[in-house]
Amino acid sequence: RPQAVPDGNLFIAGTSCKDFSMLKGTARKDIEDKGTSGETFLSAVEFLEQKQPPVAIFENVTGAPWIKMQEYLTGRLNLKDRNDTKNITGAGKAKSADDSVKFSIDENGRYVVEEVPRQVGMRAGSLVEGFVKGDSNPNNVRPLVSAKKGSKGLVTLKQLAKEHGINLNADILVMEKKARYCTQLVKVDTKSYGLPQTRNRKYLFIWRSDDPEDDLGDYFLEIMKHLETPLLYSMDAFLLPETHDRIRCFREALRSGPGLMVHRDRAKEPNFWDWDEAGIKDLTLHKAFRQNRGIEDEVR
Repeated sequence: RPQAVPDGNLFIAGTSCKDFSMLKGTARKDIEDKGTSGETFLSAVEFLEQKQPPVAIFENVTGAPWIKMQEYLTGRLNLKDRNDTKNITGAGKAKSADDSVKFSIDENGRYVVEEVPRQVGMRAGSLVEGFVKGDSNPNNVRPLVSAKKGSKGLVTLKQLAKEHGINLNADILVMEKKARYCTQLVKVDTKSYGLPQTRNRKYLFIWRSDDPEDDLGDYFLEIMKHLETPLLYSMDAFLLPETHDRIRCFREALRSGPGLMVHRDRAKEPNFWDWDEAGIKDLTLHKAFRQNRGIEDEVR
């Protein structure tokens, strides 16, 4: 049955990655496509706003739409990046944000997000707090209030910018948030941390702060650098000996009916060590790392 999540100081979320993975090819989905990756990410964002922990860490594949994910978290849209479609699924169908980001105006003259193209990280229904001039203090948020209170029509981003003197190539649009967060993104590879595996991932360090220039993220980068360790052991060093009880139990399970079915399915899979047959995504990095360290292809 549902249970309340207790309060805490640190929230760690490895939200689903399968829809963001480059291995999905044409079947990839974006945040708003209602796949498990987007749904779990948006749920994590909602959890941050509800619980407001001081620190959080998100993990996902390198091909995830990280710029847009940070916009969702920080509530700040660098307008110069409004049409950046890097890592955005279906980017060929993306419309210019100038005309496709649309707002309604409530009875208090506040702008409410109504329509958003897929390359922009704003949620429909969000209120615009204001904007920051590109050359001014990022804490100096100028409020945005329309004189046309309760207007029935929709206003495009281009029209909003023209009315309020916003530079679409330099300024920052700021959304109203229950809690303000800053972010720092870092790319890591498992083999840089002592484990014999090529596994590239990105970690997003998130912390509560009302100051967009807060440099706590620099300390996170230093910590990640400090944690790097030489690769001292091969994969064999991490494997249990063949005589171990766990190995014996698994062998017996594999001889059972379900185990034989798994074996037949595995036999249909391409040979991992046949690079051309398996189509390993990180083949170039994988082979280069082995060659630089004198490791033969099939040596574990």
